Amino acid sequence: MSDLGSEPLLWRLGVRIESSRDVQLLDWLVGHVGANEVRGAAYRRRNRLQPRPDKVAEELGIRPPDELQSKAVEPWKSDPMREHRAS
Repeated sequence: MSDLGSEPLLWRLGVRIESSRDVQLLDWLVGHVGANEVRGAAYRRRNRLQPRPDKVAEELGIRPPDELQSKAVEPWKSDPMREHRAS
């Protein structure tokens, strides 16, 4: 069981993080409107899955800067099955 104090703030906002772009966008959103607003928007947008940061920004009525929208996406985690299939 993990201690909530040891988890990074971004992981406790109820937002799905799948790439480095998601981390940067979520960090920008928190800096722009605050963690409580982001958490609330993520809760409102949630269905079965946690929403992605771009959907949270949409819920908040915020358009992220162009440099965050057009940034190349790097995988957040490697896919072990894809690596296994490739070998």
